[in-house]
Amino acid sequence: MPKIAIPLNEQIASPSLDWKTRFRIIASKASMRNRDPSSYSTTELPIRNELLNLGLREGIDFIHEYRVLGYKGERKQNVYFWLDFYIPSLKLAIEADGEIWHTFFDTARRDRKRDRLLRRKYGMKVIRMNSFDVRAIRIRAKITKVIFERCVELDLSSRPHQLYSTRKVSESDLSSILIKLV
Repeated sequence: MPKIAIPLNEQIASPSLDWKTRFRIIASKASMRNRDPSSYSTTELPIRNELLNLGLREGIDFIHEYRVLGYKGERKQNVYFWLDFYIPSLKLAIEADGEIWHTFFDTARRDRKRDRLLRRKYGMKVIRMNSFDVRAIRIRAKITKVIFERCVELDLSSRPHQLYSTRKVSESDLSSILIKLV
């Protein structure tokens, strides 16, 4: 009788298993709700709040949990990537790398490979923000710097204010930030 593979999120993390297998089972159960656009991790929430403070509108100017086709798998199945935040007008993906999820196994190497594929296939720029980056002092500077660097790369530097449809950030504020960063 053939052995049926049980999905990780349905297995029990018993003490008899090695620590890596137990961790993968627990992580798969914890990440089941990660694809819900209304659910934010502790690393994602400050990024979302900062994007809103900059005047971007959720669902219009930026998308949370954006699914993009990555590649065809070994069995010719589609393999998708989920981007934590995506700003379509800039082709900019912001990834929130939590401490636990991105320090185990070979995730750094896998993330770099994924970033290269997104850059090559879709022309996207991917920035990664960890728990250290999302602290209040650093997050605004990093996000603002990356957005305006991307404006310059895409030759949008003469009209960065058009990315922002609300009046939370004035055109003169954006221009002065751009001048400081470029």
